[in-house]
Amino acid sequence: MRELRSDKKALLALALSRRACFFDPAMDKLWERMDSFDPLLSCMPGDVWREEQQHTMFSNSKRFLVLPNEERAITSPDLARFHRLYAHRIKYFSLQQKSFMRILSLEFLESLEAITAGQFGALAPRLQSFAWIDDGPRARGERPLYEQQFRPTISLFAGDSVKSLYLPHKGDHERFLHGVATRLPHLENLGLTRADLDLARSVIATTLWPNLQSLKLRNLSDDMIPHLAAFPRLSSLTFRFVKDIFGQHAQAVSKSPTSFQRLEELIVPCDNLHTAAKILQHLPQLTGIRVLNLFAHASASPLVSQNIINIVHDRVDKSTLKTLELGDNEIPEIGAEPEDVNPLEVHDQAVIDMRPLFVFPNLTKLILRFEGRVRVTPDEVAVIASLWSNLEHLDLCGTYPITRRPSIDYTHLFQVAEGCPKLHTLGLPFDATGVTGTETCSAGPFTRLKDLRVAGSLVKYPACVAAFFFRTNFPNTHLVHGYNSFEIDSHWRRWIEVARALELHDLGW
Repeated sequence: MRELRSDKKALLALALSRRACFFDPAMDKLWERMDSFDPLLSCMPGDVWREEQQHTMFSNSKRFLVLPNEERAITSPDLARFHRLYAHRIKYFSLQQKSFMRILSLEFLESLEAITAGQFGALAPRLQSFAWIDDGPRARGERPLYEQQFRPTISLFAGDSVKSLYLPHKGDHERFLHGVATRLPHLENLGLTRADLDLARSVIATTLWPNLQSLKLRNLSDDMIPHLAAFPRLSSLTFRFVKDIFGQHAQAVSKSPTSFQRLEELIVPCDNLHTAAKILQHLPQLTGIRVLNLFAHASASPLVSQNIINIVHDRVDKSTLKTLELGDNEIPEIGAEPEDVNPLEVHDQAVIDMRPLFVFPNLTKLILRFEGRVRVTPDEVAVIASLWSNLEHLDLCGTYPITRRPSIDYTHLFQVAEGCPKLHTLGLPFDATGVTGTETCSAGPFTRLKDLRVAGSLVKYPACVAAFFFRTNFPNTHLVHGYNSFEIDSHWRRWIEVARALELHDLGW
C-alpha cells in the first residue's frame, strides 16, 4: 500500500474492489490529504450550495465563491455521508492556490459551524496538520476573502489532535491565535512566516508551548530570544529574514543551562553578518546543532566573515554538526558599478581561513560563500580529502569576482573527488590554465558528481578543459557559474565557451 500512496487511480480501484481488506487502507490514503474544499462539497447534496464566479488578477485562473442556497438551508443530515465515511480519514489540510478553485463564503462556513454546534475540528476530528493558504503574490487580489475565511475554517478543521499549524499570511489574528494556542496543547510545529514582528512577539512571549519542536517565523527581536531559548523541546528554528539584533541578552541566555537545550537546526537569513554573529552569541557552548544556515544579504569584509567561522568553532558541538552554510552578498547591491577584476593580479586583501572548521569531522554539507572567498591551499585540500569522506556538497566559491588567484589546480580537484566519493555538488575555485585535456585520474571517472561550480576558477583553453572535465573525468557534471551577481569577467566568458563545446548551450547559475 505504501508504494501506491501517490497513485490515486490504483487506490481508487482498490477501494472499489469491495474487498474489506483493501477498502479501508485505500480510502485512508485517498482522503489522508485535503488541499481544497471540493471533496467536502462533493459529499454534500448539490441543492444546498451554489457558486458565483469571482474576478481574479490572472487570466488563467478561475475562482468560484460557494454560497448557501437561498431555497434550501444546510442541515446536519447533509454532512452525514461526509462524517460517516471520510472526515475521520483526513490527517493533513493544506489549502493550495490552484488555477480552478472554489472558495467557501463566510455565510457557507458559518452555516457549517452552526450545524456542527461550533465543535472544533468537527470536519476532521483526527487532523494532524493544518496549513492555511500562502499569502503570496498570487493571493494578493483575494486576500480580503481569505482573511474572512480563516477563522471559521481553522475552527471547523483544527481540533485538539492537531500537532502542526502553518499560517503563512499577514492577518490580524493575535487574540484568535492565543485561543488556538491554548486549545492545542500537543502542538509540535508552528509556522508564522508572514506574521509581523508584534504578532510573533506576542504569541511567543505569552505561550509556554511545552511540546513545540519546530518554529518558523518571519523576523526576530532581542526580547524574543530568551523566550525561544526557554522552549524545552524546540529543535528547529527558522526565520524568513532577521535584522537589527543587538545581543543585549546574549550573555544571560548563553550562560543558562536550559537555553536551546534541544536545538538541532537553525536557519537565519539576515541583513548582515554582524546580525548573524549576535544571534550565534546567544548559543551556549557546545550546542548540539546538526544544521546551521546563516546567510547575509549584504557583503562583509574578510575579518567579519572570519569572525563567523570562529564563533561556529567555539559554540557548536564538534560531533553533531552535519550541515553548515555560511555566506554573504546574497543580494548584491542594485545598480552597483561592476569592478574591473583580473584574477591574475596580486590580491593583498585579508584572507578567510577555513581551518577552524576542521574540528567538525561529520560534515556532509559545507557551503562557505563569502565575497572575500575562502582561502584553499594544497594543505587544506589534503585535510578535506582525508577528513570529510562523507561530504556530499562542498561549495567554497565566492559571491563576487576578486583578484586573488586560486592556489590549487586540477590535481587537487581530483584529490577532493577521490577523497570525498559521495560528492554530487562541488564548488572549489581552481586554476585550469594548464589543462591540456589528456589528464586522467586512476580513481576516475567521477560519475557521481552532478554540479561543478566554477566561479573564481581560471581557464585558458576552453576546448582542452571541455575534454578534461566531461569527456574523460566528469562525464555527468553540469557547469554552474555560481556568482550571485551577473558580472562577466574574461574567465567566465571562457567557461561559457567550455559549456558550448560540451553542447550544454549555456552556463547554469
